[in-house]
Amino acid sequence: MRKISFVLLLALIALSSLSIAFADEVDLSNSATSACVMDKDSGRVLYAKNEDDKLPMASTTKIITAIVAIENANLDNVITITKDCVGIEGSSVYLKEGERWTIRDLLYGLMLRSGNDCAVALAKAISGNIEQFVSLMNSFVKDLGCTNTNLTNPHGLHNDNHYTTAYDLAKICCYALQNNIFSQIVSSKKFSTKINGVTKVFVNKNKLLHSWENCDGIKTGYTKKAGRCFVGSASENDRQFVCVVLNDGPMFEDCRKLISSCLAKYKYTFVIPTNKLFVDYADSKRKVYKVSKGFYLPICFDDRIQVETDFDNRLVRVFVNDELFHTISISLINQ
Repeated sequence: MRKISFVLLLALIALSSLSIAFADEVDLSNSATSACVMDKDSGRVLYAKNEDDKLPMASTTKIITAIVAIENANLDNVITITKDCVGIEGSSVYLKEGERWTIRDLLYGLMLRSGNDCAVALAKAISGNIEQFVSLMNSFVKDLGCTNTNLTNPHGLHNDNHYTTAYDLAKICCYALQNNIFSQIVSSKKFSTKINGVTKVFVNKNKLLHSWENCDGIKTGYTKKAGRCFVGSASENDRQFVCVVLNDGPMFEDCRKLISSCLAKYKYTFVIPTNKLFVDYADSKRKVYKVSKGFYLPICFDDRIQVETDFDNRLVRVFVNDELFHTISISLINQ
Protein backbone atom coordinates (compact mmCIF):
# COMPACT_ATOMS: atom_id res chain seq x y z
CA MET A 1 0.00 0.00 0.00
CA ARG A 2 1.49 3.32 -1.09
CA LYS A 3 1.29 6.11 1.43
CA ILE A 4 2.76 9.57 1.42
CA SER A 5 3.02 11.51 4.66
CA PHE A 6 3.97 15.06 5.44
CA VAL A 7 3.98 17.09 8.62
CA LEU A 8 2.54 20.55 8.94
CA LEU A 9 4.86 22.56 11.15
CA LEU A 10 2.86 25.49 12.36
CA ALA A 11 5.84 27.79 12.28
CA LEU A 12 6.05 27.23 8.53
CA ILE A 13 2.42 27.47 7.47
CA ALA A 14 0.34 30.53 6.84
CA LEU A 15 -0.20 31.28 10.51
CA SER A 16 2.91 33.41 10.71
CA SER A 17 1.94 35.46 7.67
CA LEU A 18 -1.44 36.08 9.20
CA SER A 19 0.27 37.30 12.37
CA ILE A 20 -1.74 34.97 14.58
CA ALA A 21 -0.33 34.82 18.08
CA PHE A 22 -0.88 31.63 20.02
CA ALA A 23 -1.30 31.90 23.77
CA ASP A 24 1.31 29.84 25.58
CA GLU A 25 -0.45 30.04 28.92
CA VAL A 26 -4.15 30.42 29.62
CA ASP A 27 -6.17 30.11 32.81
CA LEU A 28 -8.08 26.83 32.81
CA SER A 29 -8.66 26.55 36.57
CA ASN A 30 -12.27 25.83 37.54
CA SER A 31 -14.48 24.40 40.29
CA ALA A 32 -16.35 21.81 38.21
CA THR A 33 -16.33 18.15 39.16
CA SER A 34 -16.25 17.42 35.45
CA ALA A 35 -15.76 19.66 32.43
CA CYS A 36 -15.16 19.57 28.70
CA VAL A 37 -14.62 22.18 26.01
CA MET A 38 -15.18 21.03 22.42
CA ASP A 39 -15.00 22.65 19.01
CA LYS A 40 -18.47 22.46 17.48
CA ASP A 41 -17.38 21.81 13.89
CA SER A 42 -14.53 19.33 14.24
CA GLY A 43 -15.43 17.79 17.60
CA ARG A 44 -11.88 18.29 18.85
CA VAL A 45 -11.63 18.32 22.64
CA LEU A 46 -9.81 21.50 23.67
CA TYR A 47 -9.99 21.00 27.44
CA ALA A 48 -11.05 18.09 29.60
CA LYS A 49 -11.36 17.38 33.31
CA ASN A 50 -12.82 14.04 34.47
CA GLU A 51 -14.70 14.16 31.18
CA ASP A 52 -15.70 10.48 31.22
CA ASP A 53 -17.09 10.42 34.77
CA LYS A 54 -20.78 9.49 34.85
CA LEU A 55 -22.67 12.21 36.71
CA PRO A 56 -26.23 13.47 37.12
CA MET A 57 -27.03 16.21 34.62
CA ALA A 58 -30.16 17.93 35.96
CA SER A 59 -31.98 20.09 33.40
CA THR A 60 -29.20 19.95 30.82
CA THR A 61 -31.19 16.80 29.97
CA LYS A 62 -33.56 19.14 28.14
CA ILE A 63 -30.92 19.70 25.45
CA ILE A 64 -31.57 16.12 24.37
CA THR A 65 -35.33 16.50 24.84
CA ALA A 66 -35.29 19.56 22.58
CA ILE A 67 -33.25 18.18 19.69
CA VAL A 68 -35.18 14.88 19.73
CA ALA A 69 -38.46 16.84 19.65
CA ILE A 70 -37.25 19.08 16.82
CA GLU A 71 -36.21 16.09 14.71
CA ASN A 72 -39.42 14.14 15.33
CA ALA A 73 -42.26 16.68 15.25
CA ASN A 74 -43.85 19.43 13.22
CA LEU A 75 -43.13 22.48 15.34
CA ASP A 76 -46.33 24.19 14.23
CA ASN A 77 -48.53 21.37 15.48
CA VAL A 78 -50.91 22.48 18.24
CA ILE A 79 -51.54 20.23 21.23
CA THR A 80 -54.01 20.48 24.08
CA ILE A 81 -52.45 20.33 27.53
CA THR A 82 -53.74 17.40 29.56
CA LYS A 83 -54.02 17.10 33.33
CA ASP A 84 -50.92 14.90 33.68
CA CYS A 85 -48.74 17.69 32.21
CA VAL A 86 -49.76 20.14 34.93
CA GLY A 87 -48.07 20.70 38.29
CA ILE A 88 -44.85 18.85 37.52
CA GLU A 89 -42.26 19.13 40.29
CA GLY A 90 -39.50 21.72 39.93
CA SER A 91 -39.12 24.54 37.41
CA SER A 92 -42.24 25.24 35.42
CA VAL A 93 -44.00 27.57 32.99
CA TYR A 94 -47.26 26.66 34.78
CA LEU A 95 -49.12 24.93 32.00
CA LYS A 96 -52.86 24.73 32.53
CA GLU A 97 -55.16 21.90 31.54
CA GLY A 98 -57.00 22.68 28.32
CA GLU A 99 -54.49 25.26 27.04
CA ARG A 100 -53.43 24.91 23.43
CA TRP A 101 -49.71 25.20 22.73
CA THR A 102 -47.61 24.68 19.62
CA ILE A 103 -44.62 22.38 19.83
CA ARG A 104 -42.47 25.42 19.06
CA ASP A 105 -43.82 27.42 22.02
CA LEU A 106 -43.28 24.45 24.33
CA LEU A 107 -39.66 24.24 23.15
CA TYR A 108 -39.07 27.87 24.10
CA GLY A 109 -40.63 27.24 27.51
CA LEU A 110 -38.44 24.15 27.84
CA MET A 111 -35.13 25.78 26.95
CA LEU A 112 -35.51 29.37 28.19
CA ARG A 113 -37.43 28.74 31.43
CA SER A 114 -36.49 25.07 31.92
CA GLY A 115 -40.13 24.03 32.20
CA ASN A 116 -40.42 20.47 33.48
CA ASP A 117 -44.08 20.62 32.50
CA CYS A 118 -43.02 21.50 28.95
CA ALA A 119 -40.77 18.44 28.89
CA VAL A 120 -43.64 16.16 29.86
CA ALA A 121 -46.00 17.79 27.36
CA LEU A 122 -43.47 17.39 24.54
CA ALA A 123 -42.81 13.76 25.44
CA LYS A 124 -46.51 12.91 25.39
CA ALA A 125 -47.16 14.88 22.20
CA ILE A 126 -44.37 13.16 20.27
CA SER A 127 -44.39 9.60 21.62
CA GLY A 128 -47.72 9.23 23.40
CA ASN A 129 -46.13 8.66 26.79
CA ILE A 130 -42.95 9.45 28.69
CA GLU A 131 -41.55 5.92 28.53
CA GLN A 132 -41.60 5.78 24.74
CA PHE A 133 -40.09 9.25 24.44
CA VAL A 134 -37.27 8.34 26.85
CA SER A 135 -36.60 5.26 24.71
CA LEU A 136 -36.33 7.59 21.72
CA MET A 137 -33.91 9.82 23.64
CA ASN A 138 -31.71 6.88 24.60
CA SER A 139 -31.65 5.60 21.01
CA PHE A 140 -30.66 9.08 19.86
CA VAL A 141 -27.66 9.38 22.20
CA LYS A 142 -26.49 5.84 21.45
CA ASP A 143 -26.65 6.57 17.71
CA LEU A 144 -24.30 9.51 18.34
CA GLY A 145 -21.89 7.15 20.07
CA CYS A 146 -22.58 8.51 23.56
CA THR A 147 -22.45 5.19 25.38
CA ASN A 148 -21.86 6.70 28.82
CA THR A 149 -25.23 8.46 28.87
CA ASN A 150 -28.49 6.96 30.11
CA LEU A 151 -31.81 8.77 30.51
CA THR A 152 -34.89 7.93 32.55
CA ASN A 153 -36.97 11.08 32.01
CA PRO A 154 -37.21 14.12 29.69
CA HIS A 155 -36.62 16.83 32.31
CA GLY A 156 -33.64 15.80 34.46
CA LEU A 157 -35.24 15.38 37.90
CA HIS A 158 -32.96 13.08 39.84
CA ASN A 159 -32.85 9.36 39.22
CA ASP A 160 -29.80 7.22 40.04
CA ASN A 161 -29.90 5.72 36.54
CA HIS A 162 -30.09 9.12 34.82
CA TYR A 163 -26.59 10.35 33.98
CA THR A 164 -24.16 11.57 31.36
CA THR A 165 -20.52 12.63 31.08
CA ALA A 166 -19.10 16.02 30.22
CA TYR A 167 -17.65 14.54 27.03
CA ASP A 168 -20.93 12.93 25.92
CA LEU A 169 -22.93 16.06 26.65
CA ALA A 170 -20.49 18.24 24.72
CA LYS A 171 -20.71 15.88 21.76
CA ILE A 172 -24.51 15.92 21.90
CA CYS A 173 -24.54 19.72 21.99
CA CYS A 174 -22.16 20.03 19.05
CA TYR A 175 -24.58 17.89 17.07
CA ALA A 176 -27.64 19.83 18.22
CA LEU A 177 -26.09 23.21 17.38
CA GLN A 178 -25.89 22.16 13.75
CA ASN A 179 -29.68 22.43 13.71
CA ASN A 180 -30.72 26.01 12.94
CA ILE A 181 -33.99 25.78 14.87
CA PHE A 182 -32.23 24.50 17.98
CA SER A 183 -29.57 27.20 17.69
CA GLN A 184 -32.18 29.92 17.28
CA ILE A 185 -34.06 28.79 20.38
CA VAL A 186 -31.07 28.44 22.72
CA SER A 187 -29.59 31.78 21.63
CA SER A 188 -32.82 33.70 22.33
CA LYS A 189 -32.63 36.07 25.27
CA LYS A 190 -36.40 36.46 25.37
CA PHE A 191 -39.44 34.96 23.71
CA SER A 192 -43.10 35.96 23.81
CA THR A 193 -46.19 34.17 22.59
CA LYS A 194 -49.95 34.19 23.07
CA ILE A 195 -51.65 31.23 24.67
CA ASN A 196 -55.45 31.34 24.71
CA GLY A 197 -55.25 35.10 24.16
CA VAL A 198 -52.85 35.65 27.07
CA THR A 199 -49.32 36.92 26.36
CA LYS A 200 -46.56 34.86 27.94
CA VAL A 201 -42.97 36.12 28.06
CA PHE A 202 -40.01 33.84 28.68
CA VAL A 203 -36.65 35.34 29.69
CA ASN A 204 -33.70 33.00 29.25
CA LYS A 205 -32.13 31.78 32.50
CA ASN A 206 -28.71 31.64 30.82
CA LYS A 207 -27.05 34.69 32.39
CA LEU A 208 -24.13 34.59 29.97
CA LEU A 209 -26.48 35.40 27.11
CA HIS A 210 -27.29 38.68 28.82
CA SER A 211 -23.75 39.57 29.91
CA TRP A 212 -21.33 38.24 27.27
CA GLU A 213 -21.75 39.17 23.62
CA ASN A 214 -19.90 36.05 22.43
CA CYS A 215 -22.35 33.71 24.14
CA ASP A 216 -24.99 32.02 21.95
CA GLY A 217 -26.40 29.20 24.13
CA ILE A 218 -27.24 26.76 25.69
CA LYS A 219 -28.80 25.44 28.95
CA THR A 220 -28.66 25.62 32.74
CA GLY A 221 -29.47 22.87 35.23
CA TYR A 222 -29.69 22.26 38.96
CA THR A 223 -30.76 19.61 41.43
CA LYS A 224 -29.40 18.93 44.92
CA LYS A 225 -27.76 15.72 43.73
CA ALA A 226 -26.36 17.12 40.46
CA GLY A 227 -25.35 20.52 41.79
CA ARG A 228 -25.18 23.44 39.39
CA CYS A 229 -24.70 22.29 35.80
CA PHE A 230 -24.31 24.34 32.67
CA VAL A 231 -23.62 23.95 28.99
CA GLY A 232 -22.54 27.16 27.31
CA SER A 233 -21.52 28.01 23.78
CA ALA A 234 -19.73 31.04 22.41
CA SER A 235 -18.54 32.15 18.98
CA GLU A 236 -15.72 34.34 17.74
CA ASN A 237 -14.29 34.73 14.23
CA ASP A 238 -16.25 31.75 12.86
CA ARG A 239 -15.21 29.54 15.75
CA GLN A 240 -17.89 28.11 18.04
CA PHE A 241 -16.86 26.27 21.19
CA VAL A 242 -19.10 24.32 23.56
CA CYS A 243 -18.32 24.06 27.26
CA VAL A 244 -19.89 21.61 29.73
CA VAL A 245 -19.41 22.05 33.48
CA LEU A 246 -21.08 19.58 35.86
CA ASN A 247 -21.46 20.19 39.59
CA ASP A 248 -19.89 23.63 39.44
CA GLY A 249 -20.88 26.38 41.86
CA PRO A 250 -19.58 29.32 39.76
CA MET A 251 -20.83 27.65 36.58
CA PHE A 252 -21.29 30.80 34.50
CA GLU A 253 -17.94 32.26 35.49
CA ASP A 254 -16.07 29.01 34.91
CA CYS A 255 -17.74 28.41 31.57
CA ARG A 256 -16.82 31.87 30.33
CA LYS A 257 -13.25 31.47 31.56
CA LEU A 258 -12.80 28.09 29.92
CA ILE A 259 -14.22 29.13 26.55
CA SER A 260 -12.33 32.44 26.57
CA SER A 261 -9.09 30.63 27.40
CA CYS A 262 -9.60 28.15 24.57
CA LEU A 263 -10.49 30.93 22.14
CA ALA A 264 -7.19 32.56 23.08
CA LYS A 265 -5.18 29.34 22.83
CA TYR A 266 -6.61 27.75 19.68
CA LYS A 267 -6.90 29.25 16.21
CA TYR A 268 -8.69 27.75 13.22
CA THR A 269 -6.23 26.50 10.62
CA PHE A 270 -6.93 24.91 7.24
CA VAL A 271 -5.13 21.59 7.47
CA ILE A 272 -6.39 20.66 4.01
CA PRO A 273 -7.75 23.53 1.90
CA THR A 274 -10.86 23.01 -0.22
CA ASN A 275 -10.04 21.58 -3.67
CA LYS A 276 -6.44 20.80 -2.64
CA LEU A 277 -4.71 18.61 -5.20
CA PHE A 278 -2.63 15.53 -4.43
CA VAL A 279 -0.35 14.10 -7.13
CA ASP A 280 0.65 10.44 -7.39
CA TYR A 281 3.63 9.59 -9.61
CA ALA A 282 3.48 5.83 -9.11
CA ASP A 283 4.20 3.56 -12.11
CA SER A 284 5.53 6.58 -14.03
CA LYS A 285 2.02 7.87 -14.43
CA ARG A 286 0.93 11.20 -13.08
CA LYS A 287 -2.43 10.90 -11.36
CA VAL A 288 -4.07 13.92 -9.76
CA TYR A 289 -6.56 13.65 -6.93
CA LYS A 290 -8.71 16.34 -5.36
CA VAL A 291 -10.33 16.90 -2.00
CA SER A 292 -13.84 18.21 -2.55
CA LYS A 293 -14.23 19.62 0.94
CA GLY A 294 -11.51 21.21 3.00
CA PHE A 295 -10.79 20.39 6.60
CA TYR A 296 -9.78 22.78 9.32
CA LEU A 297 -9.04 22.44 13.00
CA PRO A 298 -8.52 24.61 16.04
CA ILE A 299 -4.79 24.29 16.61
CA CYS A 300 -2.52 25.55 19.37
CA PHE A 301 1.14 26.52 19.22
CA ASP A 302 2.63 23.11 20.05
CA ASP A 303 0.34 20.83 18.03
CA ARG A 304 1.90 18.41 15.56
CA ILE A 305 -0.33 17.85 12.53
CA GLN A 306 0.48 15.07 10.09
CA VAL A 307 -1.33 14.37 6.81
CA GLU A 308 -1.04 10.92 5.27
CA THR A 309 -2.17 10.28 1.70
CA ASP A 310 -3.29 6.74 0.83
CA PHE A 311 -3.71 6.74 -2.96
CA ASP A 312 -4.66 3.04 -3.14
CA ASN A 313 -7.74 3.62 -0.99
CA ARG A 314 -8.24 7.22 -2.14
CA LEU A 315 -8.05 8.58 1.36
CA VAL A 316 -6.30 11.34 3.25
CA ARG A 317 -5.78 10.80 6.95
CA VAL A 318 -5.16 13.61 9.42
CA PHE A 319 -3.19 12.85 12.59
CA VAL A 320 -3.10 15.22 15.55
CA ASN A 321 -0.19 14.63 17.90
CA ASP A 322 0.32 11.17 16.37
CA GLU A 323 -3.30 10.07 16.80
CA LEU A 324 -5.68 9.56 13.86
CA PHE A 325 -8.28 12.32 14.04
CA HIS A 326 -10.02 12.55 10.68
CA THR A 327 -10.27 10.76 7.32
CA ILE A 328 -11.20 12.44 4.02
CA SER A 329 -11.96 10.88 0.64
CA ILE A 330 -10.14 12.08 -2.46
CA SER A 331 -11.30 11.70 -6.06
CA LEU A 332 -9.24 11.09 -9.18
CA ILE A 333 -9.59 13.96 -11.66
CA ASN A 334 -7.26 12.70 -14.46
CA GLN A 335 -5.71 9.48 -15.75
